[in-house]
Amino acid sequence: MKEITLADVETAVKTIAATALKNEQYFCELDSYAGDADFGVSLASGFRAIEQEWQALDHSSIGGLLLKISMVISKNVGGCSGPIWGTAFMRAGALSKDRTTITLDDLDKMLTAAIEGIQKRGGAQLGDKTLLDSLIPIRDLVHEHVAWIRVRLAGVLMHEVANRDQRVEQRLVAELRAAALLDALDRRREHLVEIVERDRRAILR
Repeated sequence: MKEITLADVETAVKTIAATALKNEQYFCELDSYAGDADFGVSLASGFRAIEQEWQALDHSSIGGLLLKISMVISKNVGGCSGPIWGTAFMRAGALSKDRTTITLDDLDKMLTAAIEGIQKRGGAQLGDKTLLDSLIPIRDLVHEHVAWIRVRLAGVLMHEVANRDQRVEQRLVAELRAAALLDALDRRREHLVEIVERDRRAILR
């Protein structure tokens, strides 16, 4: 599986931040249909703080970065969004402590932990028009990709084992044939020795 590096995670966070800031007004307009029209402002304030504090964040590991982002988000995003987003980053960061690279399998587990944390804190489920409606499909896609890779690897391993067994069988057959040939040659040699000895005795008489 291709590894995801710390630099990849940093790029992902920057992309999320840029998206939140670019769509600040749009998110507020969407929130006006079901809430108090401040979601865009709240989210943008948190990611604006991340951009401002970017150099001071912990860039020594993936987990360290995500845990620090969790603190900044929780501190700067108002309403219920702060704890929700903060929990997501915290849960994901807890599974990647001291890691500078992760696999897709790790990402699958981190996204699952983030989803479970959000559900536990806010009680939301898929279909409730929350962050989970985006996060769960992403996690499911990663999970499917991980499963596909595992099946592919299993197929490769089975093919290698079959080839290995075939090679072992071929080598064994070759060795048996060589042994049989040597045995036949030994018997032939013994037969020739007997003939020579018999002829020698006949001459001596």
